[in-house]
Amino acid sequence: MITGCSNEINKTITDSSGGASQALYETQQPSVMTQTLSSEEPLKSQYPKILTPASTGRIEYAVNSEGKFCVYDGKKYGFMDDTGNEITPYIYDYAYPFSEGLACVRLGGKYGFIDNTGNTVIPLAYDKAGSFSEGLAYFAAGDKYGFIGKDGNVAFLLDCDSVSSFKEGLAYFSDGGKYGYIDEAGKVAIKPVYDAASYFQDGLAKVREGLKLGVINKKGTEIVPVDYDDISIDSGFIITESGGKYGCFDKNGNLIFKPVYNNITMLPGKDSAIVYLGAQPEIVDLKGNIKVSAKYDSIAYYGGEHGDGMIEVRLNDKTGFLDISDFSEAVPPVYDWASFFTKGRAVVGNGNKYGVIDKNGNAVVPLNCDYVKIFDNGTLALEQGGGYVLADTNGKIINDKQYDSIDEIGSCYIVETGGKYGLLDENASEVVAPVYDYIPTGEYNSVYNSKNCYVATVYGSEFKDYIIETGQDQDTDLSGLLLQNEITPRIKPFNQYQKSGSINVPSSDDKTMMVSISDDMNDCYKEFKLYDIDGSGNPVLYFYAESLIRQGPGILSYGGFYSVKNGLLNELATGYECGGTAGGDIVTFFKDTETSKIFIGNFNHAGGFMGNAVGCDIYEYQNGEVEGIVSYKFITQAAGNYEESDLIKNADLFYDENGNPYNKDTILHADYVTEYWYDGKQVTVEAYHKDADRYEILPFFMLWLQ
Repeated sequence: MITGCSNEINKTITDSSGGASQALYETQQPSVMTQTLSSEEPLKSQYPKILTPASTGRIEYAVNSEGKFCVYDGKKYGFMDDTGNEITPYIYDYAYPFSEGLACVRLGGKYGFIDNTGNTVIPLAYDKAGSFSEGLAYFAAGDKYGFIGKDGNVAFLLDCDSVSSFKEGLAYFSDGGKYGYIDEAGKVAIKPVYDAASYFQDGLAKVREGLKLGVINKKGTEIVPVDYDDISIDSGFIITESGGKYGCFDKNGNLIFKPVYNNITMLPGKDSAIVYLGAQPEIVDLKGNIKVSAKYDSIAYYGGEHGDGMIEVRLNDKTGFLDISDFSEAVPPVYDWASFFTKGRAVVGNGNKYGVIDKNGNAVVPLNCDYVKIFDNGTLALEQGGGYVLADTNGKIINDKQYDSIDEIGSCYIVETGGKYGLLDENASEVVAPVYDYIPTGEYNSVYNSKNCYVATVYGSEFKDYIIETGQDQDTDLSGLLLQNEITPRIKPFNQYQKSGSINVPSSDDKTMMVSISDDMNDCYKEFKLYDIDGSGNPVLYFYAESLIRQGPGILSYGGFYSVKNGLLNELATGYECGGTAGGDIVTFFKDTETSKIFIGNFNHAGGFMGNAVGCDIYEYQNGEVEGIVSYKFITQAAGNYEESDLIKNADLFYDENGNPYNKDTILHADYVTEYWYDGKQVTVEAYHKDADRYEILPFFMLWLQ
């Protein structure tokens, strides 16, 4: 049983086994809720469960993998189990999450492996190592590199520039910037002939040659020719795009839809698809027979947990739903707004009032709420008069206490009152009163997990972080942290950079804002790829890092291109992507649409309340260096940011929101103006597009092929 009383200084929580209480909140402020978990009566629900790392008060991020937490406290890494007991102290310079019963760790510059009791089972003797995947882990020691087994014995050595982890029995590798695949014996299974390669998934992998994509099987057979601008694998089908037209193959490479559609969305398990030939979509079967004619403005199926057997339709700015079983109109399009269906329920709104309907369109909650949230388990948060109460799937109130907000985390709920956060269990009982200063959710969560865990923070005499485990299992994909593309010692400057290189992020153009993702590459998701840009066989390194710490605004990612020149690492182009309106400077590939030549460069953007700017800097790569080809940008900002004389002087080079130029009279009444620049000169909008439109920014899948 949980009891609460007010006017206490310390909030204490004791675990359900009757362990010792632990001070959670220490301050001189009065009237802080105190709650103690008694061992006399067990909780009806096991969750939420609060875990406190024993030897650290800070949690920058943690990864829950195989029932163990890999925790980074901002200085060192350590491990604890899912009851909060410490497996290792916080001593490691770097650590990977557990994978196949072992965790790769780094200490004193050397890598090795520990088991789930914290014992070192493969000595810390390697210059580089990665996580185990399918029984094999990458290692490098001196100029030797390859894969080891779980017994620590060398499985095989390699002689290549880079190699990935194993997935579905194959790993991709590169040689001179060309990619192929090896098997688990270290033998070449698919020769390195591609400019980029990806992991196999369900026996298929995307590959790239030049600017075109295709799909191969594990025998190396191109089941979809390398001839498309974009490819996605959706519900067992392969969707292709070329020149803005979409087609579809099955997983065996048989053509289903010719590339004539403006868009295609496959409907899983229905052998049907949503297709666009014109402005209005249709639903057709795999033979092209029409199941739903082109009468709606849009048809959308979101799939997965957001499908629930219903297809959203829009007509004349109103939303309704089709039943996916027979494509009948179950809910006519009469609502201004509607959520996904979840557990047979959807939130709908007309005007500024909201309610809930079932799959037949019957009202479960009338449209008399100020707002409604629907959660994954079907429960509802109903807002009336500025406060939220919790209701079941039928709209019956199950907790009538009003909160400023209610959100679902795992099988539990996070509630907020007066800027403080607490927790309800899965039975909607308040088990932790609102006393935490911060409990992040969604993308700002600092725990990568399989059990919906969150870091809760309490401010007081000192920072204190806690992991809250909320109990609902989920299949979180940790492959971005565990599966690695390793740069081998054969290209020493790139290998050293991957192993321990610092991230040097440039300041913004005006030098007023210095930005940094981290001091080193430890607390990042990382991607390294080698590309032969100029055909010389001396590849360029592309590096991307995404911060694992996403709390609040700040730098989210960093990227760069590097070459080797005179045996040293040579920086070609770098950039960062910032959260919020501060913008960023992303490095990527560009295509000259007139010559199909590939360039590298920066796509830069910045914004704020007074305007925004977007532009590109494009470079040609040759002999380990880059040379600027072109630079262009457009800027929209308040007219008041300029001197009046400058506006009048160049009035016909400033444009309004409709793209019309000003003159010396009209510009004096302008609120916002747009200007265009090409190679350092302010130009007309016609001249800008004539030259700038020649260059096409290639999407990130051309780099990653994830």
